[in-house]
Amino acid sequence: MDLIYAITKHLEEASNNSSFDEETQEYLQSAYECLNNIFEEKDTSAYNNKSLSSLWEENTKKTSTPTMTWEQFKVNLEQRGFFKNCSINGLEYRSRWNKAIDKYETKWPNQGTTDLKFFYEKMTKVELSELSAQADQIKVRGNKHMKDNQLDEALKSYSQAIATDPVGEKAHIYFANRATCHMKLKNYEDAILDAQESARLNPDYVKAHFRLANAYKMNDDTEEAIETYEKVLTMISKDEKIYQICQTNIKNLKATSEPQSSGGMPDLSQLGGLLGGLGGMGGPGGMGGLGELLKNPAMQKMAANMMKDPNAMAKMTEMMQDPEALKKMGSMFGQSPDKVSGLAKVMQENPGLMTALQDPVKREEIMAKLDTDPEVKELRKIPENDELFNRLKAKDMTAFQEIMGKPEIFSKLQKIMSKYV
Repeated sequence: MDLIYAITKHLEEASNNSSFDEETQEYLQSAYECLNNIFEEKDTSAYNNKSLSSLWEENTKKTSTPTMTWEQFKVNLEQRGFFKNCSINGLEYRSRWNKAIDKYETKWPNQGTTDLKFFYEKMTKVELSELSAQADQIKVRGNKHMKDNQLDEALKSYSQAIATDPVGEKAHIYFANRATCHMKLKNYEDAILDAQESARLNPDYVKAHFRLANAYKMNDDTEEAIETYEKVLTMISKDEKIYQICQTNIKNLKATSEPQSSGGMPDLSQLGGLLGGLGGMGGPGGMGGLGELLKNPAMQKMAANMMKDPNAMAKMTEMMQDPEALKKMGSMFGQSPDKVSGLAKVMQENPGLMTALQDPVKREEIMAKLDTDPEVKELRKIPENDELFNRLKAKDMTAFQEIMGKPEIFSKLQKIMSKYV
């Protein structure tokens, strides 16, 4: 109605314009009266009083050229880890993809990127059935490539099948097959993500869990591998071929993960939970060379089991009093016993934070407060840090491992956390 009202006002002005001849003015007056009848009994104050020329300019102006194409924007997100820990075209990946498009459209609207969104969940059964048939044909090609050991081609085919139909009745098979392909290519983390997505789509699909266990095993995620193999044992009968394989793998994994300790020395493997929640490290200048230790891959690996041991402080005290234990800890991390002793000491000096981090409820409270802390917001101004904190907020503990490898950030973080103990 705003447009009609603007046209009416424009005709009224034109009918009184002396630059038109008398006959033209009469036609304009007649047109004005016809349209004005619409508004005779209406409250025109609710309508937009902008002129017809103003409305025309607003609705026909060209969209500003984006400073970044969608492809550049997507690559930038990928480099910042936006799609990290997502199986490509899996549920979480599709969700993040759609959010990325929304963000791009907010900055640079009308660029046609909305058409790139995933809309599988809104499709009809007939549409999905057609996609499923196409995807199955592509999967068959992938299987042939796998049989011929053409792994790169097989990976492309399975990825294409998933992109065609990531939600259908057979989608879990496509993800499981791609997981196997990733395993053969030694892309173990990608294999884990695909096997997880397959298991999510069909929790009863044994192959998904078995391949997930194998991927964990090859990625040296021993605890997860054992746990997943044990789950597979509950899903199959004892006479099935993989039952014995699972039992053997569990036995071997447990044997290789047992601590090699002697006498009364504390079980060093149980210190993994403790070392994942370090506090009180001080600034980079006062760390006594501990920055290198924090960057140690073995140390960062332990962070994944953050603060699981309720007797962690007692074990640390016992270890500090045992020179042989310190020596073996140093050997484990490739560091001197003095450096390990120094690390243990600074951990002991912050028992409040250590205790709080061991309590899941208190740890959750601390993490919530970090989200609004002004010092954390300052750290977040650096894009790389912002991404790490976003992952930490989402309970992605691999982000904590990465923070441990950045002594300056980790030092500031533990000081901030100490405020909320």
